[in-house]
Amino acid sequence: MLLQSVQFCCDKISDFETEISRLNDYVKKTDQLYTENDMLKAEMGSLRNRLGELEQAARLNNVEIQGVPEKNDENLLHIVEKIVRFTSRGERDRFLMAVRNKRKNIKTPRMSLNGVSGEFFVNEHLTLNNEILYKEARIAAKNKGYKYVWVRNGIVFCRKTDTSGIFVLKNSDSVGRM
Repeated sequence: MLLQSVQFCCDKISDFETEISRLNDYVKKTDQLYTENDMLKAEMGSLRNRLGELEQAARLNNVEIQGVPEKNDENLLHIVEKIVRFTSRGERDRFLMAVRNKRKNIKTPRMSLNGVSGEFFVNEHLTLNNEILYKEARIAAKNKGYKYVWVRNGIVFCRKTDTSGIFVLKNSDSVGRM
């Protein structure tokens, strides 16, 4: 009887060892999956960033014109042709510089064009993600006392004072570190 009890206990211990070995294998596989998942997340983040950069690069020759009021007797194509036509990024940049200079002189972000529109805005054509980032940056800058937030070539920048360093804002995390 004692021999049977000892044998029974040995069998149970052997079963437990087998089960523990199986569980250890699962833990190793789970650890590998977590590692692989982290690597895939990092790669996906990198690919999202690259896609965003490519989408923004596709817009480098564009400007966005907002706030042109619609009138019944107007021809939208005529208005756009009268306001802007770009064949290169250099032309677009010169146009945006002229718009910025005019804004400084009249001290308002609104523009007007006699006979076409009383008020409109001209900005770089940003991807949706960069528009959101720019908006977040402007709000954070206002709350944290930053003097400047701007966009150049689809990249959002900020500066606290006239003499402080310029920060590049790439995502919401960088806005939080302003």
